[in-house]
Amino acid sequence: MVKMRRKAKMLSSIALIAIGVALIAFSVSSSSFTSISNEVNVPANSSFPIKYPSDSQVIISLNSTTPLSVSMLPPGATSENDSIVYVYCFISSSGGEILVHNINNASSTIYYDVQYAHSSTVGKEYSFVAGIVCLGFGVLAVIFFLTRR
Repeated sequence: MVKMRRKAKMLSSIALIAIGVALIAFSVSSSSFTSISNEVNVPANSSFPIKYPSDSQVIISLNSTTPLSVSMLPPGATSENDSIVYVYCFISSSGGEILVHNINNASSTIYYDVQYAHSSTVGKEYSFVAGIVCLGFGVLAVIFFLTRR
């Protein structure tokens, strides 16, 4: 009877490992982010809108030949820039656009990349973490049951 319980516990631990591996495989099986890249020439003292989708995690990268000004960022957006390279990260519940201003007296070439992950792909990130947790608990349980007599 005791051996049956031990085997059942061992099998459930192995099943937990299998579930963890399956969750990890599911979460890494497809790319999470979609990317839109473009190059645009903005005349002196003009603006250019860059649109982003709704219900998603968004990363917008800008690279310019001259310093820029950026407005209409959503609340909570984090930024990193050095006057030539700009990176903005935020979570968007509704679609919108940021406005890039060429504040110089000469035209400027802007290279931009918008990467986004919709909420359905964000769920894959959670399944990856859940997979690691299941795998870890499964391995610890197997070790625990093998060392107990």
